[in-house]
Amino acid sequence: MEQKTQKNRTQIVATLAKVLAVFLVMSTLVACKSKEEPKEEEAAEKSTGSLIAVPNTATMTDIPEDQTLSGAGPSGNLFLVATPSPNPIPFQELVEFEVRVYEDAEHTKLAEGVKLDQVRPMMPAHGHGMKTKPEIEKIEDGVFRVHGMQFHMQGDGDDGAWTIDFLLRDAGQLEVIPFDLQCCRP
Repeated sequence: MEQKTQKNRTQIVATLAKVLAVFLVMSTLVACKSKEEPKEEEAAEKSTGSLIAVPNTATMTDIPEDQTLSGAGPSGNLFLVATPSPNPIPFQELVEFEVRVYEDAEHTKLAEGVKLDQVRPMMPAHGHGMKTKPEIEKIEDGVFRVHGMQFHMQGDGDDGAWTIDFLLRDAGQLEVIPFDLQCCRP
């Protein structure tokens, strides 16, 4: 009887050790993930949250001839201008963006030391990004070229709506500058 009790205790301890090991591995993974990107996740939620709530009634014929994107970061310290080439953006063709980041709203002083970490194109209505992955090339301080973007879906309203988040890092601080974009001219 004592051997059976000892065997049961050994099995319980072994099971508890396995559960504890799984718990430690999972908590380590969660902790590592939360340390890697907490600001980016928060910024991404903020930048795309309103897009779902506002219906998009744009049609492909409403798309302007010049699809240059221009906007300020949430801090008000960085101003981004992204010009596509070709412009306007064609459907199903590779597109580059020349991205210029300025320190002033008048776009006279390029930002020094700023990094363009990522460009995130998404179709909120469809829950996916592009088939291609944007590649970022630094040209000089405050000037970048983004290669390899292909807008592979188009349409009226939400069906053709894209968002592009530009993730900038300036002095260790993350800034996300989001844009809405309708694709593509017929």
